[in-house]
Amino acid sequence: MSHKFDIKHKQKLDSPRRRKVLPPKEVLLKLGLSNTDTFADIGCGIGYFTLPAAQILDETGKVYAVDVSQEMLEEVKKSAEENAFTNIELIKSEEYALPLPDDSVSYCFSCNVLHEIKDLKHFIKELIRIVKKNGKLVIIEWNDHIADWGPSADHRLPSSVLQELIQAEGLQVDSPIDIGGYFYGLICRKDYNDETKTD
Repeated sequence: MSHKFDIKHKQKLDSPRRRKVLPPKEVLLKLGLSNTDTFADIGCGIGYFTLPAAQILDETGKVYAVDVSQEMLEEVKKSAEENAFTNIELIKSEEYALPLPDDSVSYCFSCNVLHEIKDLKHFIKELIRIVKKNGKLVIIEWNDHIADWGPSADHRLPSSVLQELIQAEGLQVDSPIDIGGYFYGLICRKDYNDETKTD
């Protein structure tokens, strides 16, 4: 069952506990982000991962901060200006239509977004669409076996379910990576010869 994050609680997106369990720069490096990537943060929120990604990529790399909420994008803009980042582009999106070209990013990233999506298959197809050949789709979600923090158990997305959905679209999916006990990360690779499915 999907549910939507309440923007009134945006302060929860950056807290001492989250920083301890989910340190953004360290997590991105652990999940294979390099300074040669073009990075899209889908559902970027307040920019918790956007700004560290911009730091990793430096001025030579491009970071797309994508969100359905203009208010969230304004938070990213403010933080980017305060930190003098010039490689972040803000993109207002529709839920199932990302305004980015096909094959435009080498590293498509989404953290704790997919459990909020009703039509997961449609959404995953759209994420895959913007990933370059030999690029990565990287997803972080809540583990379903530790429920003392985060959404209720019935609002979580088990890694096995997500793996199956992504593999069905033709991507290679690495084994889940444990992140601080509360989260898992999936690295999904578009490094194959066949086209992704369009059915």
